Amino acid sequence: VFLSPKVNHQCMLRVVKCLTSIFINRMMAVHATWGNGTHVAFLAESCTEVDAFYAAAMANAGIDEGAPGIRDNYAENYYAAYVRDPDGNKLQAVCYVEA
Repeated sequence: VFLSPKVNHQCMLRVVKCLTSIFINRMMAVHATWGNGTHVAFLAESCTEVDAFYAAAMANAGIDEGAPGIRDNYAENYYAAYVRDPDGNKLQAVCYVEA
């Protein structure tokens, strides 16, 4: 799920449903699981912030899912890094590089 200042209401509804499911599972003592095709993306203000996100993850038992760099398959200015946290959740930091 990509969260940005331009919020899509359908997107937010999916986020709420997902978070509700996670919290209900935790309250019922059911082990939470994660999906390979889902992740949370954080919008960074610069490549430096994306790099810092990745470095912090790697220094704290994160798992590399894609080092910082341009992802031109999304856009020519799409700079992102992907990691998994120690619980297996897939996280991303992304920014848009000025042309």
